[in-house]
Amino acid sequence: MFDQDYSKKVWIISIIMAVGAIAMDIGLLLGEDGIMKDTVWMTLPLTVYILYKCIQGLKKKIDEEKNG
Repeated sequence: MFDQDYSKKVWIISIIMAVGAIAMDIGLLLGEDGIMKDTVWMTLPLTVYILYKCIQGLKKKIDEEKNG
């Protein structure tokens, strides 16, 4: 997914979704549910990686549009 040529809208939407998932993971981590707390340690690193790759993709797309 990360090496495809997507539009800026797709990258921005992906970044928003990743930030939302990170916020939800933090909320679950601070919550009381034990089972969901355990899953945060699996999903949080994956979501941070996805956010990182989406930011890179957006920067790449902006550079491509700027340079022609």
